[in-house]
Amino acid sequence: MVKKAAHKAAAPAESFAAKAESRLPDRHMRLWLEAFFHPEKAVDSDRKNANFQDTLIHLLFIGVTAGAAMALSLLLASFFQPQMTIGSLAKGLLRIALVDVVMALSVGFGFSMLLYLLAMILEGKGKYMEQSHGITLAYGGQILASAPFNVLAGVPFLAPIMFPILFAIGVYTFYNYYLVVRHIHKITGFKAGLIIGISLLLLIAASVMLATWIAVSTAAKI
Repeated sequence: MVKKAAHKAAAPAESFAAKAESRLPDRHMRLWLEAFFHPEKAVDSDRKNANFQDTLIHLLFIGVTAGAAMALSLLLASFFQPQMTIGSLAKGLLRIALVDVVMALSVGFGFSMLLYLLAMILEGKGKYMEQSHGITLAYGGQILASAPFNVLAGVPFLAPIMFPILFAIGVYTFYNYYLVVRHIHKITGFKAGLIIGISLLLLIAASVMLATWIAVSTAAKI
């Protein structure tokens, strides 16, 4: 019943996405949009391209797309911050481009490796590149769906509205990761949920440790 209600609530968004998908000029973006709403279907339709080269192209393109959205957001923000110089804006744009590409590669290969190792422990049957390709498509869906909201977040009075939407898209993407892992490895929903849950806990722990190390290092230099 919950699943049926969720599908009913998402129907208008899916209808809009289907129209948008037919107008997207690039095959990669069409797959990302399909993966945002139907990750298992997207995985099956592009299974023949589940290799390192195609996945890498997707990830680089995802990084560029995310970087472009954040760059537009920064440009919008600069209109409300007259004190921002051209030099600082250029540095910000370069930093954003590098961070988004590195983030995309980290998700598609690094985070996927963590999920794969956990899946192997829980008797998963899928292949690493198949899973990485699926995770990449789902991540691309997140970036594409988030792009307009990321751009609008550059407007100060719109940012408080955009951030909850972006958070919701992020949470929904982890549900898509769950569907990809379950589908690729032919495991139960409980095992797939366990894999996603453990990976989240490990990511949070690593983030806390990194933040603590940075804080301690900064304090030691002062």
